[in-house]
Amino acid sequence: MIYEFGRFQVDPVQSVLLCDGVPMQLSPKAFDTLLILIEHGGAIVGKDELRTALWPDVYVDDNNLTQYISLLRRTLGDDRQSPRYIQTVAKRGYRFCCPVERRGLVEPVSVIGVAKGEASAPEVYAEAARERGSNWRRMLFPRAGLVLAAVVALTMVLPLLQRVRTAYAMRHIGSPVSVAVLPYEFSGRNGEGSFAGVALADDLIRQFSDQRAGVTVRPLSAIYRYSEGTVSPAAAAEELGATFAVVARVEEGPGGTVLRASLLNAKDGSAVWTQSFKGDAQDVFVLQDKLCESLAAALSIGGRSPRAHITRNLAAYGAFVRGRRQWNLRTSEGLYESVDSFDEAIAADPQFALAYAALADAYAFDLKNWRLADAMAQKALALDPKLGEAHASLGLVQMLWRRDSEAAANEFKTAIRLSPQYASAHQWYADNFATRARLLEAVEEMRKAADLDPDSVPINTELARILYLAHEFGPAREQAQRAVAMAPGCVEAHLLLHDVYIQMGDFDRAIAEFVRVEQLTGETGPNSAAQADRLAEAYAAGGIRGFWAARIDHLKSVREDDYLTAKYLALEGRNEDSLTALGRAMESRKQGKVLILFAFEEPAFDGLRQDERFQRMTDFARED
Repeated sequence: MIYEFGRFQVDPVQSVLLCDGVPMQLSPKAFDTLLILIEHGGAIVGKDELRTALWPDVYVDDNNLTQYISLLRRTLGDDRQSPRYIQTVAKRGYRFCCPVERRGLVEPVSVIGVAKGEASAPEVYAEAARERGSNWRRMLFPRAGLVLAAVVALTMVLPLLQRVRTAYAMRHIGSPVSVAVLPYEFSGRNGEGSFAGVALADDLIRQFSDQRAGVTVRPLSAIYRYSEGTVSPAAAAEELGATFAVVARVEEGPGGTVLRASLLNAKDGSAVWTQSFKGDAQDVFVLQDKLCESLAAALSIGGRSPRAHITRNLAAYGAFVRGRRQWNLRTSEGLYESVDSFDEAIAADPQFALAYAALADAYAFDLKNWRLADAMAQKALALDPKLGEAHASLGLVQMLWRRDSEAAANEFKTAIRLSPQYASAHQWYADNFATRARLLEAVEEMRKAADLDPDSVPINTELARILYLAHEFGPAREQAQRAVAMAPGCVEAHLLLHDVYIQMGDFDRAIAEFVRVEQLTGETGPNSAAQADRLAEAYAAGGIRGFWAARIDHLKSVREDDYLTAKYLALEGRNEDSLTALGRAMESRKQGKVLILFAFEEPAFDGLRQDERFQRMTDFARED
């Protein structure tokens, strides 16, 4: 069955939309939306009906549906005000308003609902299939030998043609080749968990992350935002700077599970490789293994054994990637939510070693529960002694809380040896170099982390911080601006820009960044806006020194933060007062040890470096 309208053709069997015979890129959910409208034959399809058909097991609001309709209109070149294809019927739903020509043996049947007394869609299709089977048996039986030979020939030739087509595409694209694995789509009983699709994409990313012979794979942090499928795969790959996009769909039904995957050219959206894998519904990872092997052959990647899956429990995997996303927000709320997600992953699969390591990372940033991080990391290593991520967790605890820089460095080096592609291990090792005043090595190591995970906001922000500590203020500004562009609400990046602009003498921008931080955090409570105004007024009246004086008064009255007070006093040139405040910070340790890690590399303290008292505090902090 092929549907034709205007310049377009829709093939429901292959799930493809063509324009003048050329495949166009459309996410599976958007294609399903289009197919439902077409198969309703010009009748109005209610929004509730569409939602039920597209998301049978989960509630979504109208916004999700509207986005898919908008995507279809852009793809078809349609206009909402003067529709040629998709018409919005106010307060009711949508209808396909273009005449459609149907080519095929069976008349189409709507996939939404059946009028009373009519045969259901499965019954109609089953009857048609029986009729086709009867006709084909009469026609083809005398030529069964010829047909069998043709089938065998096609079985041998088609994979070869696919490899030739893929090789041709890669040769004309040039090198290096990069791949963006987009979140999988689900159709069937397991489709309710959006993170299941992210989990399978992450699994494929991990399978290819070590096979880097001319092919790079975009990391998990880059693909989260494409979970809803509102951006076409080709556009997503282009946004990510990838040569190809991998799109996949899991279809579950009574007859088993089918995993369909395609490799799409980011330049024009054409499919250069397509494959389907069918098997038992019990373990989608069996199909994933077949997909990985076939895709590796298509990309001419070989010579490595497949990596073991971090878990074969899809529910556990989904909870794990959800927790990682929450943890990467680096907020208190995200931290506590990530603990719940990792606990859920472990409950679903008690042998999930990486989930224990992730839980250790969450506890490592918790002032009250950091000691639990050790136990979780050790549990992870008991399950998998070669898990580099668990060693990185142990190193983090040694660095942040036990203040043992050498022990931390050893754990980080072990983590990198075992898991060289783990960006966070490189990030924390860079921080470890910074705590030992080895800033050039810190910058080099942090750049490795950023190369491995260029879309990580925490890593990009931390690179800006290390550059700032190394007095590379121009690059630090550019890096912090990159982090802000990636996440406009990233408080740490705005704070870094404030500090960088201070050191560069660009005080207007420095104050603007600080006011933005006040607006984002509301750290002064309900009067935060008023406080930001007062600081801005102090700057307008007394320049940067007026701002510093007002800031010091505010810290003393509200937060009693001796470290920040020392920093602003040093900027004012009040060295004696700054040393006194810094001494109090060292004694009380109320400010948190993470901040103290880099305290003595802070450029604001450059005027104190020749003072013996500052040097003694520096030595004490590094030995403590």
